[in-house]
Amino acid sequence: MDVFDLILEAVENSVEAGAGQIKVAVDAEDGGCRVCVEDDGSARIPDDPFSPGCTVKGRGRGYGLSRIHDISEGRCSLGREGGRTLLRFSLGGLWQRCGLSDQLLPLFLFPADISLTINRSGKSFTLSTGELRERDAFPDRAGAIGRFRKMVRLKEGEIYG
Repeated sequence: MDVFDLILEAVENSVEAGAGQIKVAVDAEDGGCRVCVEDDGSARIPDDPFSPGCTVKGRGRGYGLSRIHDISEGRCSLGREGGRTLLRFSLGGLWQRCGLSDQLLPLFLFPADISLTINRSGKSFTLSTGELRERDAFPDRAGAIGRFRKMVRLKEGEIYG
């Protein structure tokens, strides 16, 4: 499991909480990273949201945040600030350089406006649902998936170049 698996878990939680706009920020450095997922969802936050099985969505749910808690070794928080929900977590050693376009593709298939910013070694790139649609690179059909992958590789070069 890598950082993008956990980000997908967090974004899925946001969408299920009714979020229409989700911002993801990843700060990667020194073999680890910090992640913040901010959304406009309105689900109630339980007293101990990282407890296994804790959910407001029904039986058989409630393991995504506990997985984030376990993998981050408890370096995580969930709360509200200014009407927005913020999930923050820190990880060591889960950042992978290869296949970034394939890792990001599922993130942009959620039914929400997604904005992702990756900061690494003083460089960054941002990718958003709006920009993908504008450049006909929203990954919902074959030709657009190719444009999506090319766009991510170009942006990825901005932080690795």
